[in-house]
Amino acid sequence: MKRNLLVASVVCALVTAALAAGVAAASGQKAAGSAAGNVITLTGTEKKTAPANLSGGAYILRRTAGEGFLSITIQDKAGAPLYTNFLNDLVSADLVVVGGGLIKPGDVVIEVDGMSAWTVTLTKVEAPGAVALPQVLAGAERAVVICKPFKASAGSLVMSYTYKAAPKGTGTLTICNIATGQTVPMSQMMTAHKVSGGWTMTLPEAGVYVAQTIFPLASGGGEVKLSQ
Repeated sequence: MKRNLLVASVVCALVTAALAAGVAAASGQKAAGSAAGNVITLTGTEKKTAPANLSGGAYILRRTAGEGFLSITIQDKAGAPLYTNFLNDLVSADLVVVGGGLIKPGDVVIEVDGMSAWTVTLTKVEAPGAVALPQVLAGAERAVVICKPFKASAGSLVMSYTYKAAPKGTGTLTICNIATGQTVPMSQMMTAHKVSGGWTMTLPEAGVYVAQTIFPLASGGGEVKLSQ
């Protein structure tokens, strides 16, 4: 009788452990997340979500491991999408602005959907180490190039660009104040079918800024220069 009770107890314990493992596997849609300093690291396989807390300013989003297509969405706590981007083997980074756009400082949920195992980092752009102007952003066709943070005075900021060939589309330029997350209004974009050009924009206040440019299709790559 005692032996039967012991066997039954062992079987019951094994069944309970198996059920617990099944529940853990079924709820394994959460990405492994960690934060060290101003770097948020998320790891997972295929589609996963993870909570995060973002402060105002600018972050550099990078895929640091994995290959193929990767979709990244930043949502508010109610699940409303605030930011969506697609990374691949060619485009592996993006500048994420917090404060001046849809994403506000505070708690968010990050959803990552990939073809295999992946690692994604969000690195806060910080003022220490900021360099002086001019800054040159150089890269290949369709490349996303993010410069070092740079110090700038309030007033005119001159932008000029040169491509190796006449592009089919327009290039893009984003400039962000890393303290406030406010982006600098653009008076125009790089013009399609022109290999060079430029314009002058106005910085509303002195501070530390960061810039990102994307070189358009058929441009052959080139460079963008920022100066005061």
